[in-house]
Parts: sequence; structure tokens; C-alpha cells
Amino acid sequence: MRVGDLSVRTGVSTHQLRAWERRYGLLQPRRSAGNYRLYSPADEARVRLMQRYLADGVPAAQAAELTIAARFAVSVGSGREVPAGDVSTAQEEIRGALGRFDETSAQRTLERLFAAYTPTTVTRDVLLPYMHEVGEQWSAGRVTVAQEHFATTTSA
Repeated sequence: MRVGDLSVRTGVSTHQLRAWERRYGLLQPRRSAGNYRLYSPADEARVRLMQRYLADGVPAAQAAELTIAARFAVSVGSGREVPAGDVSTAQEEIRGALGRFDETSAQRTLERLFAAYTPTTVTRDVLLPYMHEVGEQWSAGRVTVAQEHFATTTSA
């Protein structure tokens, strides 16, 4: 859904949604071919959780941190092929997150993919090539055993 739709569904202004996205990284929408932000049901759940924390008096920065750390169930997408640009972006995000041992960021990237594409598609187009790369990096001594194990466990 686009930002206006998310705003209507949650009662949060588009300005506020964009501020939470920019300031806290609360939302990480995909982009359409026309460069519009596209939000998933998991993003809607994040906004609703953020609202609950704020209503309970939790400061915004802390509410965002708690919300980002939460795990959300994602409805499986139907896309049958991840475009090359999305593969590169996703792998770069996962690579960076796992290099920092940041499971939350890696999971958010995977949530976005699984919301748009079938599990088989994500596995074939993104995860298997990435895991092969991690194995090659480990074999060449450019990735530690801890990083390889973390990547394998987190991406599985």
C-alpha cells in the first residue's frame, strides 16, 4: 500500500509516517517502478505497535526501538522472480546487517522480500546465492566462523 493508504488505515499522518521512517528507521518500504513508497502489512503492524507504545507514555525514540525489535508474521507474497536490482539491494542489506551481527535488520529485509515474493523465489534468487557467497568468503578467510554461523542461522 502507498503512504496515503497506510495513513488512512492507521490514523497517522503521512508527514508523521515519513518522519518515523527518516528519524528512527521504523519503516523500510519497497519502492514502486514510479519510485513511490510501498508498505507491507508488517509495516502497518509496526505503526500500530508504535502507537500503542506512545499511548502508554513511552518516549518516541524508545517506542521506535522496541517496535523495530519486535517480530511480525508476514503474509507470503506471490512474486515469482526477484528483479536483479532488488536482489543486489537485499543482499547488500543482509550482508551489512549480518556483518554487524544485526539480526533485526536482516530479518526486516527478509520480511520485505517474503511479503512480495514466494518463499521459493526468495530462497532461489536471494538466499542461496548469498549463502554461497558467505561460504566462499569463509573459505577464503574473509569471514570469521562466527560470522558464517550467524549468517547461516539468521538466514535459515
